[in-house]
Amino acid sequence: MEKPRLGVFYWHNPTRVGNLFLVGNLRSDFHVLIISNENAPFLKRFGDDVLVSHYGNVTGIIEELRKYRDKSGLDGLITLSEGAVTLLADAQESLNIEGNDAAATRFGRNKHWMRKLFAEKGIPSPKSIAVHSLEEAMTIAKKEFDWTLFLKPPCIGGSAYCRKITGPTQLQEVWEEYFEGSKERTAKDPLFQEMFGKEGSGYYLLMEELLGGTRLPYDDVLGKRFPVFEMSVEGFIEGDRTKAYSMTDKMLPEKGVVNCEEYLWRMHSRIPSGMKKVLVERVNLINRALGMRSGCSHTEFRIEETTREHADAEYEGVFYRARVIETAMRIGGAYMQPAIYQATGFNSIRAMADQACRIESKENVLFRMPMIMGNIWPEKEGIMEGILGLDNILTLGERCGGVRIYDRNGARVAIPPEACRAIGDFIIQDPSQDVLNQTDWETKSGESSPYRETETAFLDAITNIKVRLK
Repeated sequence: MEKPRLGVFYWHNPTRVGNLFLVGNLRSDFHVLIISNENAPFLKRFGDDVLVSHYGNVTGIIEELRKYRDKSGLDGLITLSEGAVTLLADAQESLNIEGNDAAATRFGRNKHWMRKLFAEKGIPSPKSIAVHSLEEAMTIAKKEFDWTLFLKPPCIGGSAYCRKITGPTQLQEVWEEYFEGSKERTAKDPLFQEMFGKEGSGYYLLMEELLGGTRLPYDDVLGKRFPVFEMSVEGFIEGDRTKAYSMTDKMLPEKGVVNCEEYLWRMHSRIPSGMKKVLVERVNLINRALGMRSGCSHTEFRIEETTREHADAEYEGVFYRARVIETAMRIGGAYMQPAIYQATGFNSIRAMADQACRIESKENVLFRMPMIMGNIWPEKEGIMEGILGLDNILTLGERCGGVRIYDRNGARVAIPPEACRAIGDFIIQDPSQDVLNQTDWETKSGESSPYRETETAFLDAITNIKVRLK
């Protein structure tokens, strides 16, 4: 029997190569075509065929795919990348391949349009205003945010060109770099001309309400140093229902970080189980509001203390609410999907592949192993000579879930806003624990917490990690 032919959009980023290993494993059941924006020789290791094309040329890519389909066949398409979400939908629509509505996917890419849709649907989210110039930004920063805000691009994924602003001088100092730098990077996006005009004359940045982190009262090991600044819900969409296969705490040092770079991810989230149910319902509401019917979603929330009348959940007399920061119609980025597969047994990429080719997916969460993934950043830009302290992780035996370094010694490494990724990451895990069928494991503290050993090992492991620069 001939294998179904699957096309996979892949926008190259070293931190996402882990996704390609999961794609490569599909080849026993699928004939895989990788559609990449970059010609890298290693792609042939993971796909049966490789098509390289500039993602900004949407018409050109679709015509290339049409020729491929007419010659060899093409049963389904999926994306691993934020930058190809609308490209995927446009290709599916043009080639009459089952997928999401192309117009609906625009709301999942443009964060300004997304905020307007959330407001229309009554979905709580931070205040957000589009600003087109420094003069406009200075006026709005003072009037609407009292000079304390979050500055971000309208459609770049991750934390690239995001910045915490705390005063007028700082805003003036960073405006040109963040506006022009993010505009240049966004120009590579297939949606750029559609959103901002051919020359980008309509480009803008977003100013948003700055939200703080949440210190959970029972989070007595990791939470003492790293409040939960954000948490994400990974969803698999099946018609009008989204199944949440993972929830992850995104934690930062207590004082935060200037550019909001991703620091560490705790799988699985330790927010109370009642709040998790609220978030699953909200993700379903969001995906239905966007008109999404298939694929995966990555939705980010801020959990904050509030008053009884605004609360979504209560824990021991403390009231919490969730506000959606943004959503994306794709899998969570960086190394998250291989890590989630390692922590749960759920393979999101295979689930999407099955769905795209109209095969009943058998993917399920089989277990939930405690896991923490840390990202390694240099303190400043420079030439890397090595990374100190990795022996603390590598000598942990089965508690070490892997270490990945994405830059070689002698390479120039950077920090945000220029950098959109860490130079490495590592995983601390506890294979002896499975919280899948445990009740209220999230709120257990002290010796009774199934996360105590993992969190203690993580804190010990990061003590001496440092990027050595020339």
